[in-house]
Amino acid sequence: MHPRLADKPIWRNVYLNIGSSLRARQSIKGAESRVSQSNFTACDLNEHGVDFCVRKFGATGAYSDVEPRKIRIQAKFDLIWVGSLFTHLNGDRWSSFLNLFSSILAKDGILFFSTHGDFVVGRLERFPKFYGLSPEQIEMVKLQYTKGGFGYADYGKNPGYGISLSSAEWVKKLLMLSSFDLAAFIPTAWDKHHDVWAVKPKIVEPTLTAKILCQIIRKVTEPSAEIRLGLRP
Repeated sequence: MHPRLADKPIWRNVYLNIGSSLRARQSIKGAESRVSQSNFTACDLNEHGVDFCVRKFGATGAYSDVEPRKIRIQAKFDLIWVGSLFTHLNGDRWSSFLNLFSSILAKDGILFFSTHGDFVVGRLERFPKFYGLSPEQIEMVKLQYTKGGFGYADYGKNPGYGISLSSAEWVKKLLMLSSFDLAAFIPTAWDKHHDVWAVKPKIVEPTLTAKILCQIIRKVTEPSAEIRLGLRP
């Protein structure tokens, strides 16, 4: 558990994107006492992984979908953990998933998600077979990353699902356009491999016009407002 979260209270509702049963164990490790006392929902395309969490941890199971709009979850969550999802998606699909998580995150909740950053660029060079890409794809992804801060290539037989690289600056720019504010960024925090991001719902500051209107409303609704406005004889 990261020290910044060590003093946090028990989370009432927790959402985990879990993948395989191994990923589920990694996701829950270090937070078992808190998760075990929470309402815990496990969601993934991997139905066996979801079923494992239901059996092993007493989770509420929810099967995912490649299209976020088709994922039906009504609850609001204090904590959402999304490990190893954005690491497999092209950049044009990130916003739709961020919108989903925004819609199910409590107003004082926190979303964690993981990404592939600079560390993985080096690993692609040293362990090319580990990531399931051809040498040509690796060179293409690295070039994209170098030029624009983001690179992606499909797995050979899985269009729409592959390996992505995303720089810290690229992710920060995306978050600026989202409904989240950045709370923390910790490189290689998950399994000494994935970068981990913590974001919270964005606090929207009222515009100057809205502030002025609020001041007028407060003045008008004060007990002596009618006198000041000349409405009483």
